[in-house]
Amino acid sequence: MRTWTVTENCSGQTFSHQQTIVVADDEAPLLSGLADLTISTDAHGCTANWDATIPILTDNCNPLTNLSYALQSSAGDVRYDPVLDRFRIEQLPPGEHAIVYTASDCCGNVRTQTVLLPVADQVPPVATCVSVVTSSLTIDGTVRVGPESFNDLSTDNCGPLFYKVIRQEDLLGTADGSNANQDATPCEVRNGDDSGTRFGNQVWFDDYVYFCCEDVGQNDRMVVLRVFDRDPGAGPVAPQRMQPGGDLAGHFNDCMTQVLVADKLGPQVFCPADVTLDCSLDPTDLTLTGTATGFDNCSLDTLFFEDQSNVNVCGVGSLARIWTVRDHSGRTASCVQTITLLDTTPPVVTFPPSPITVECGQEFDLNITGQPEVVDDCALYGINRRDELHLFADSCLQKIVRIWTVMNFCSSEMFSSVQVIKIEDTTPPSISNPPADLTVDCDAIPSPVAPDFSAACDEAQQIDFSDTNSGGTCVDE
Repeated sequence: MRTWTVTENCSGQTFSHQQTIVVADDEAPLLSGLADLTISTDAHGCTANWDATIPILTDNCNPLTNLSYALQSSAGDVRYDPVLDRFRIEQLPPGEHAIVYTASDCCGNVRTQTVLLPVADQVPPVATCVSVVTSSLTIDGTVRVGPESFNDLSTDNCGPLFYKVIRQEDLLGTADGSNANQDATPCEVRNGDDSGTRFGNQVWFDDYVYFCCEDVGQNDRMVVLRVFDRDPGAGPVAPQRMQPGGDLAGHFNDCMTQVLVADKLGPQVFCPADVTLDCSLDPTDLTLTGTATGFDNCSLDTLFFEDQSNVNVCGVGSLARIWTVRDHSGRTASCVQTITLLDTTPPVVTFPPSPITVECGQEFDLNITGQPEVVDDCALYGINRRDELHLFADSCLQKIVRIWTVMNFCSSEMFSSVQVIKIEDTTPPSISNPPADLTVDCDAIPSPVAPDFSAACDEAQQIDFSDTNSGGTCVDE
């Protein structure tokens, strides 16, 4: 209340009036120091706890002690800590939440301000790999290995998890994969081509890695497993997506596994068909018998054969040809081809001509009289002859009846022929050392001495001599 008093100076009279002044506060306090804010989930859970920002309160009338504020959240549990004199919101799930601040004064004036509080999973997953993986090549000489073979219970505070893999050498020293052309990558560029727009062969993080024969026995083959908490999509991942500013940046973690590549598959060999040959043919001629075919998922070392013979002396029987193939790991495979040898060609037996006439002394010379000839590439033959001698009355040989017999020892087949050999003597005997002329006394004529004679046929030689007197003047001349 305001009292007004008027006093007249001359008379001293006064006049009073009361004025009522109502003081009203209808302006709400002001809030400042608040702003939208993005926070991350906890490292070990998929929720966030937030110590709420303390607003700055001001008012046109009331002192700070007469001002207060309250807080509400669209999610989570709102708690007030009287010790710290601040609000805390717990168990905020990922997503955007509205936080409503309400300020009031003692006059009941109220002002609200909403702050947006996005909660994001900014905690990368925990990547855990097995230390060593052993993979065996398949029949085509390669093996495709997926992320599940390398993962060892990787975890994330929120989940789910997604996986990609790359061979370490294909990173070319980068962290996220290279855009360089890698035409010389292992396994005939099976790991790629991951870019549909760039020149050459790019190898990026992908759903699988390939290993092949050139990796067998190598101890330095490493695979990087990249674990994502955000779906990168199917297929290869472009490096820029995982780099700062990319949609996957900060949403992955890595671990590594050593890969031991083994070739457990042995070689295979396929024999040529069994074959039957005439025994006159050469069974080692592969153009006649065929060659085995070897196969290995990587590469063959040698292909060879060994024959186990069941062929008799006549060249008839069978061969068990054992074909063997060996790969570079020393593993072998074998198959058996049967080669049958038969005597299908009849022999040709040619006997010497008959009758023939020879000079005496030549009847036993087979180069002159001849002998049987047998044409047969397989069988074994025996040749026998038996001579029947026919003589003249004076024991001189007139002819020989020669009986030839040819026997096939393999079939017991016999061939016979008779050869008549007529013998003639057209050469007279000769004196090898005729006696020399002599001059002797008429009373000392020597007795005749037989000289040496030779004849081609007759061994029993009859030697005669006669004396002829050439005449003279002496008695008994």
